[in-house]
Amino acid sequence: NEKVSAIIGPRSSMQAQFMIRLANKSQVPAITFSATSPLLTSINSHYFVRATFNDLSQVRAIAAIVKSFEWRNVIVIYVDNEFGEGIMPYLFIALQDVQASVVYKCVISLEANDDQIEKELYKLMTKQTRVFVVHMPPNLGFKVIQKAREIKMMEEGYVWLLTDGMTNWIGSNERGSSLENIQGLLGVRSYIPKSKELEHFSLRWKKKFEKDDLKLNVFALRAYDSITALAKAVEKISIRTLRYDNGSVSSNDMTDMVTLGVSRHGPSLLKSLSDVRFKGLAGEFKLINRQLESSTFEIINFIGNKERIIGLVNAKSEKRERFRQVIWPGNSTTVPKGWEIPTNGKKLIVGVPMKKGFFDFVEVKRRPINNAGTILSGYSIDVFEAALKKLPYSVIPKYVYLKSPVNYDDLVCNVYNGTWDAVAGDVTIRANR
Repeated sequence: NEKVSAIIGPRSSMQAQFMIRLANKSQVPAITFSATSPLLTSINSHYFVRATFNDLSQVRAIAAIVKSFEWRNVIVIYVDNEFGEGIMPYLFIALQDVQASVVYKCVISLEANDDQIEKELYKLMTKQTRVFVVHMPPNLGFKVIQKAREIKMMEEGYVWLLTDGMTNWIGSNERGSSLENIQGLLGVRSYIPKSKELEHFSLRWKKKFEKDDLKLNVFALRAYDSITALAKAVEKISIRTLRYDNGSVSSNDMTDMVTLGVSRHGPSLLKSLSDVRFKGLAGEFKLINRQLESSTFEIINFIGNKERIIGLVNAKSEKRERFRQVIWPGNSTTVPKGWEIPTNGKKLIVGVPMKKGFFDFVEVKRRPINNAGTILSGYSIDVFEAALKKLPYSVIPKYVYLKSPVNYDDLVCNVYNGTWDAVAGDVTIRANR
């Protein structure tokens, strides 16, 4: 039950709800540099300050990538908690705006073991869609990526797109990231503008900890900026002593929220913090409605032990430069089409009228060699198969035949009752059909 002027934290969105209640009750500003879930915005709290970006800002960058490579279907893989779920409604809308959609949601528990992860990935292998967007904490996310690599889901034809929360940890020597597991993947990452201050700070950091390969990610830089902003805010209001009004109820339980005192400096400190403006290590520090404004995102392509920035996307305007060439999984430079025919893929059952005479619309012939199978031709078949080729995913038709005499009402009825998926033939459109 320590009396403080401000709280730096929480580190995760999962911890944030309790911290928000604590900050509201005590009127002590709680400043987070890494809790990014959009769900936190809906919680009414004047004393919760987000010195980082809302995850909502990166969905446009993800949608811009999907649009650029003309993929139409996406599978999302996310963690089963507030962090994972918070971004999903906004991601679905952003993808719809670029004529794409989420066709399957793969939800994985934070405590999932290797066998459970593998089971979920094998389910994905049975789907046609090969574009995966991964949104989860890095410790779980890199386990998923490693397991996908082991079962050969990191080969040519696959697309893996990591959200900001994972990409920022790659190469930081923490959270289990391994560059050899992520060959050919794409990642969205907050853009950090170069500056002399950042360069000098990085040199001092490496010298202090004597590790040349210790990389500071955006969360570390925002933590530093958060403390700097708080120091500037405290200087403005000149807090010399901590003053609290006592809680209204006495209790022996020191965790009881009703026993918390109320900070007399909280409101003035919050206002001072909201007015702080400066150029920080992670970029401009400027709070709008108690959180940082959306920024620019880098699109990263990971190749070997290196990363390449293939483009930038502005989170506000959705403007982007043309993406550079990508090296995809399997060391391929061919843009994946975003789908493959799974080995157990379901075929489209298509009914065809098999009749005698007038074959311009539909003609069914026996193959000349041993009468094995049939050959379909005709105007109706040509139009139907041309329409299938226009689809942004693969559909394999399996033709079944209704022999003469043909009842066309029965043809349509078989589609209505689910016996067939479609009919290809010279079917007249009538009111009863």
